[in-house]
Order: sequence, then structure tokens, then C-alpha cells
Amino acid sequence: MLSPYADKMAVFGLFSKLSPEVLLNLLLFVRFRFPVWHVFATTKNRLYKTIAYQMAANLEVDQYIEIGAGLGDISHRLKNSLLLDNDQRVLRAAKIKHSQVRYEIFDFKNSSYDILNLNNYKRLCLIAVNVIQPEEWANFLGKLELYRGELFVIADVISDNCPDPINYPWIPKIIEMKNYSCVDKVYAKDSVRDITLMKRI
Repeated sequence: MLSPYADKMAVFGLFSKLSPEVLLNLLLFVRFRFPVWHVFATTKNRLYKTIAYQMAANLEVDQYIEIGAGLGDISHRLKNSLLLDNDQRVLRAAKIKHSQVRYEIFDFKNSSYDILNLNNYKRLCLIAVNVIQPEEWANFLGKLELYRGELFVIADVISDNCPDPINYPWIPKIIEMKNYSCVDKVYAKDSVRDITLMKRI
């Protein structure tokens, strides 16, 4: 039987192997009790976050808006970014993790898009990665028809490399996005998705 000292050393050894970001996320989780998967879904552990950020950073737009931003790991480094999520717990944690970024509570199924003042911007990039179900995606893009400016969308779609796409129904099919042209797509090797940059035609 291990002594209490040995137990403490084992716990210390476990925590010492965690990255500083995971440790911060863990502390935030203890405080705010958001869904636990956010703790380990760091930029280092989720390739799609780095890909989405790099795509967005290469654009010249007036405003970035991320739907379902979680802890803000994709968009917090982008200038003129607004991060939206429908979970107040995760948004409170995100405000501590990335205090310089603007956050708002927003449910893209039920909230009014009028509060986003989309038509104040000539060029807009919306980021919606790892958040949207197919039927919600159609509703989301439909509401964006109210926006009159130049529109880019970064989203995840079923990859050409996906061995069994029928088991991944939550990732929309790019073929259904008839009003958008594909500018770029990068395979996220840690999943079955292509992170895809689209421009509205």
C-alpha cells in the first residue's frame, strides 16, 4: 500500500506532465464547470484550431466573428474579433484566459443576428469550426443572406480522406453550399475533416 506521501508524489508527477495551457484550462474548469472536453482541446492538441487561425490571419477583413468560440483558442489572436458562444460558463472562463478579446453570449439558432451589426463591415470572416450540425448550418447560412458585404466563411467539412463519412453527420458537406466557392482547404490529420475557407459568390 502506498503512503500518503507517495500518493501526493504520484499526483504531482501527473500534473507536472500537463502543459501550462491544460493546467490553466483545468483551473478554469474547476471554477466554472464548463464541459470538460474543453480542458484538453488546446491548440497544441487540436490541429484544426491552428489551421483555422492561419486561414483567417491571411485574410484582410474588417471583422472576424467566431460562432461557438469556446475558450477562444482560434480567434483570440486576430484583430477585430468577436467571439460568440451559447454557454455562459465557457465564456466566463474565456474572458479570463484571453481578457483582451470581445465575447458575447449568442445562440446561433435562436439569437437575433441584428445584434451583430453585420452590415457595418464591408468584408467579414465568420469562423464556425467544430460546432454546427448540418440542419443548423443551413439555417446559419440562410440568415447570413442579410449581410450585403464580401463574406468569407471558415468551417469544417467532411474530408475527401474520410473513410466512413456516414458516421460523421455533424460535419456539413461542402457540396451543399451552392452559393460559396472553395478558396482553400486543409486536411486536419487528427480528425476526419477538411478545414475549408469559402467565399460567398
